Amino acid sequence: GLGLAGLAQAAPPWIWDADQDGIDDRIVDVETQGLAAAFENQDPVNGRQLFDVTESAGTFTYGLFVKYAYPPQEADDLALQAVGLTTKRYLYINYIRTRATAAQIPQILALPGVVRVETMPYMYSTNDNAVQTMQAGPSNYERFPSASADLSLTGHGVVVAILDSGVNDQADSLGTYPGHESLAGKFVGGGIFDLGQPETSTGLNESMNPFDGDPQFSHGSHVAGSAIGNGGPGGFYRGIAPDAQMVDCKVLTDAGTGLGSADGLEWGIYNKNRDWGLTGADSVYKGIQVVNMSLGGSSASDGTDANSAAVNAAVKAGLVVCVASGNDGNTAYMPSPAAADLAVTVGATVDVNTLRRNDDVIASFSNEGPRDPDSDSDSFDEMKPNVCAPGGGITSVEGARTANGHTYTTTNGTSMSCPMVAGVAALLVQACPGIDPLEVRRILQDTADHRVTGGKQGAGAVDPFGLDPN
Repeated sequence: GLGLAGLAQAAPPWIWDADQDGIDDRIVDVETQGLAAAFENQDPVNGRQLFDVTESAGTFTYGLFVKYAYPPQEADDLALQAVGLTTKRYLYINYIRTRATAAQIPQILALPGVVRVETMPYMYSTNDNAVQTMQAGPSNYERFPSASADLSLTGHGVVVAILDSGVNDQADSLGTYPGHESLAGKFVGGGIFDLGQPETSTGLNESMNPFDGDPQFSHGSHVAGSAIGNGGPGGFYRGIAPDAQMVDCKVLTDAGTGLGSADGLEWGIYNKNRDWGLTGADSVYKGIQVVNMSLGGSSASDGTDANSAAVNAAVKAGLVVCVASGNDGNTAYMPSPAAADLAVTVGATVDVNTLRRNDDVIASFSNEGPRDPDSDSDSFDEMKPNVCAPGGGITSVEGARTANGHTYTTTNGTSMSCPMVAGVAALLVQACPGIDPLEVRRILQDTADHRVTGGKQGAGAVDPFGLDPN
């Protein structure tokens, strides 16, 4: 190790702190093995970077979450600054963010209240028949009523926050992209947090409309289209909740990777009751009710890390938070923030281009739990994902800067299944204003098709609730 044993304040067991010395073991790996240890398969060329670390003149500097035994106060900020560090103190989780070298970490751990030091993980971005299959739109397969035609549920009055790479709902600054027809006029608020640095992030009292400048594919725009897009003229590619409005928080860069997940959630909690200044019939859209996070880290989590804590804080504040389970194809594995106890964690199914659900299968790329245990007495919160939704061959908004604002594109992933569930959550919130987020999750789980066979099972399984999947 780095000689840190006994410095942390009674550090509890944690998946990335095997020796319980209060320091993320992956920091030790980099210090002893070199920068390659910060990449998947120790491959800096082809592997994704796992967490924020840079090297200069042989010294590594880490982006860190410092966890406290209590909500940190200004005195804790000042104590870290006295070590020579810059700080960002969170309002809703027991963390301060900073950057430090290994030589500075013993000083951090020696400060009052510090529980552990975590690396700051990089997050990565992870409608065909899907809208009809989810029974959001009119369908000739009527196991349940159609939410729009029979129940008049379209997401009206609901605001969904898209925490992603930015949603291209309006023209770009170059005047080359007009904004997409399916998302035009939906923006009510948002901000930029992708670099995970206070000096470049939108302030809690501020709002701005971010843009995804990727010339090939706008991940955030595709995701938003599935959740709340109106499908443009005729509505052929409409999303699940086409009358919902949007908060756009850019927590991933144009390249689909970023460090702003916790910051975007903090902004969302702070603005959960905000009056967006809309007038007339649109004045019903206030605050934020649902959050979509089609993103995740590249390491297993036990649900006690900083980004998972931010999800839990958002749910406790009244937000339904839907998080993609990730596309690693692993079992007994769940990354952050999908590992969060209170998240609606969403896996992916793949259909055979029918509206029936009994022939759907769990996608081979979709991660499955159980999540690593968090050493509490509750094993139920380790059962992830909570629900699965269509994530194969999903057609939605093409928001690429080189597109014309009227086209749609098809792709796969739990990134695509997550906004399906976020859209359904918006319909539930419209139907039951003020409903508790965990009640939304319970309804989603209880009314889903239930399969009894485990592990990427195929079609035809029996629903233990006695419902006929055919």
